[in-house]
Amino acid sequence: MYDYARDLIEQHSLQPGEYVIVPSTMKPYTSAEFVLSVYTKTDTKISVHDGGDDDDTDNDKLILPEIPTKSEEEDNNKDNSSDRSLFNRYAGQTGELSARQLQKLLNDNFPHGTWHGFGLDTCRSMIAMVDTDKRMTMTFSEFSTLWTKIHEFKKQFNRADSNKNGSLSDYELEKAIGSAGMDVNDVAVRLMMFRYSGVSSTIMEDFIVLMLRLENSKNVFKDKSSDGVITLDWDEWTVISTYN
Repeated sequence: MYDYARDLIEQHSLQPGEYVIVPSTMKPYTSAEFVLSVYTKTDTKISVHDGGDDDDTDNDKLILPEIPTKSEEEDNNKDNSSDRSLFNRYAGQTGELSARQLQKLLNDNFPHGTWHGFGLDTCRSMIAMVDTDKRMTMTFSEFSTLWTKIHEFKKQFNRADSNKNGSLSDYELEKAIGSAGMDVNDVAVRLMMFRYSGVSSTIMEDFIVLMLRLENSKNVFKDKSSDGVITLDWDEWTVISTYN
């Protein structure tokens, strides 16, 4: 659970067992103090983990993350601050974006190349595909993920648009999908082009939505498949197939 709020309140229903709560800061490599209050309906033993049960025999083999240099950290902070400022200009009082707020943000700030821009249903779909907490709105963390992805897909679109006419043919679309590390055959490309864009070409907005859905499908298959076969129960299938 990540959130920019200072105070967080969460309610969970857990099976009996041992659990570890690990607090962290939103900004990496930052020390901070925190207060943790836990209220339970049953008797619970809570203690500070002192590391006494850890197995230290493999400590020499640990690969620890490198702390970024000052210039790298300043660049990251500058980008994050810029994204946060953009997000805050459009977010509601809850500190999250609705579909309409996301639509206005994208059409005001993301060069999309056509007069109509991103549609409301497209923005609902974008929220669904990065909605990790299933709250049907977009947090800043989810927005950061989306913002990074759509800029990556924009670059892929421009690289694949060989004649620079602002749209992709079926051949260019297949090339763009392949450059993202995803294999699709000719039939699948034609079907996706028909479903998400026009019959003979794909504009940038449609390409971005297509790539978001294709990448989301790829990640689901990778996480839940074994030996090239995926098994889902009914509840998983209905959510994955309809909430996207």
